[in-house]
Amino acid sequence: TRVLTKDGSSRWIEMNLSLATHQGAPAIIGSAMDTTDRRLHEQEMERSLVKKNILLKEIHHRVKNNMQIITSLMNLQADSLEDGAPKGIFDSCRSRVLSMALIHETLYSSSRFSDIDLKDYLERLVREIGMAYSRWDVTITLDAEPLRVDLDRAIPCGLILNELITNSLKHGFPASGGAINISALTESGKVRITVKDTGAGYETGRAAGGLGMQLVDILTTQLRGEFSVERDGGTVSVLTFQLENGAE
Repeated sequence: TRVLTKDGSSRWIEMNLSLATHQGAPAIIGSAMDTTDRRLHEQEMERSLVKKNILLKEIHHRVKNNMQIITSLMNLQADSLEDGAPKGIFDSCRSRVLSMALIHETLYSSSRFSDIDLKDYLERLVREIGMAYSRWDVTITLDAEPLRVDLDRAIPCGLILNELITNSLKHGFPASGGAINISALTESGKVRITVKDTGAGYETGRAAGGLGMQLVDILTTQLRGEFSVERDGGTVSVLTFQLENGAE
């Protein structure tokens, strides 16, 4: 309850009333406590939290914009090159920057900044990669559970998925189109991401000499996860890692 004092200032009072019996007659016992200082502290904390959220939102927005500028510069440089190894390097770098920029874009459109909706992020990532490589003869599908992943896991996860999808698009379908099927599901407190294509297959691992698969190894270690590749009517790549505190 808010009350006015004699000097015109206001105070917050918390009152508690209860029925009782006094000397055989009904009575009301009451207590009052001045909670003004606590209220003022709570209001200050709320204002501080709002300012912090606004600041974080602005930071993610600026980071996203800066990464988009970097991507645009890479596009301009790549367009000036002939098809071949140098152009492919720019395309790969652009795709990796894009996967990180999408993290900040997802955070900017969210009310939470400590983790992201993995399904929403993967949908954006798959769509952007498909548009970037313009392989309209390859169908990409995604089956993902709605689950939240903290940033320490989301960024390497996005980079790994970027490498797997782009490898399939660039090397898995040299003669004709096909399909890439992606799933992101949870099993016993772990996230299991599978990328399966119907292509001709491609070399993987450090022995293949590709930076992309070396990055996959490094990022899998960062996730403290496991990564495997099999040949089964195409290439099947599986990444598993633990959810924080086992929470979905």
